[in-house]
Amino acid sequence: MPNFRHLPDERILELHDVALNCDLVGQGTQLALLEGIDPACVAPIPVGGPPAATLMATLFRFNGIERLADGSVPLVQWLRRAWQLSRALQVADHFQRCIQELSSGPSRPVQA
Repeated sequence: MPNFRHLPDERILELHDVALNCDLVGQGTQLALLEGIDPACVAPIPVGGPPAATLMATLFRFNGIERLADGSVPLVQWLRRAWQLSRALQVADHFQRCIQELSSGPSRPVQA
């Protein structure tokens, strides 16, 4: 049975690389990226491990959540904050392109 994914895994790995290049892995920064996202959605994300691993777990978790009961999309919320925190950097456009990609078309199930 297919699992829901907003983006292919390769795209999530690209986002992870861009976030690392933008230095979005510090604990305080990761907390800022999660601000405003439903705590029940954030709670299962592992903490205390290597920051890059926490970031990757966050991206893959949010990629598999189509929409919350309030209509919000955690991956889009995270991308908007990532763009805000990194917009002075040239690579920040990558986050904006992903937001546009998610907003422009229906998400689809992807084989795991």
